[in-house]
Amino acid sequence: MDGINWRRVVLGGLAAGLIVNLSEFIVSGILLCEDWEKAMLALNRPLLSSTVEVASLLAWGMLMGFSVVALYAHVIDRYGQGWKTAGLVGMAVWVVGFLSGAMTGAAMNIFPVSLAVNMALAGLIEIEAASMAGGAIYRPKR
Repeated sequence: MDGINWRRVVLGGLAAGLIVNLSEFIVSGILLCEDWEKAMLALNRPLLSSTVEVASLLAWGMLMGFSVVALYAHVIDRYGQGWKTAGLVGMAVWVVGFLSGAMTGAAMNIFPVSLAVNMALAGLIEIEAASMAGGAIYRPKR
């Protein structure tokens, strides 16, 4: 093991985070905007009412991007570099970062099941795309 190339983790994480945030904007902000509005109104909450809320969601997207690339960098010595490893890492981050939140929100009747399912499926696609992009950028130290 030559060690983690943190410069490449940062570069890959930035790319992956941008993919997550752009995907979240398209899915939540455009495609599922009406569903989110209905869900938030049912909770008597406004839809993203402050800069702090938007900034928090953007930070979460970047955290998901950096997490997937950092995890990829840590497992390639064991599983090898490439799309298969990136896909498995994407699945692991999806379970922890996307699926668990969707399931919890639906199970507690905070959000409709249909919204939770749509967000979980969209999250799977976006984190896999982010993982593939970040994995393509990452190179171990030589």
